[in-house]
Amino acid sequence: MNVSEQFERHFNPKRFKDNGSRTTAYGRAPRKTKDQAELMKIEQQYIRQGFDAREARFKARTYHTMKL
Repeated sequence: MNVSEQFERHFNPKRFKDNGSRTTAYGRAPRKTKDQAELMKIEQQYIRQGFDAREARFKARTYHTMKL
């Protein structure tokens, strides 16, 4: 995407069907949940990624329970 297309997307968002939002197109937005079992699954995913238990708990509680 060049600079002129970025300006076009900013000033004329109706011309582009995705409206310049990459998070919804690629599913990168964090999931929000209040379910304890789901939070434990997410915490285990962070542990498998290499975070220690304290960091995994913090990331799961912070990024997946708050409205971002």
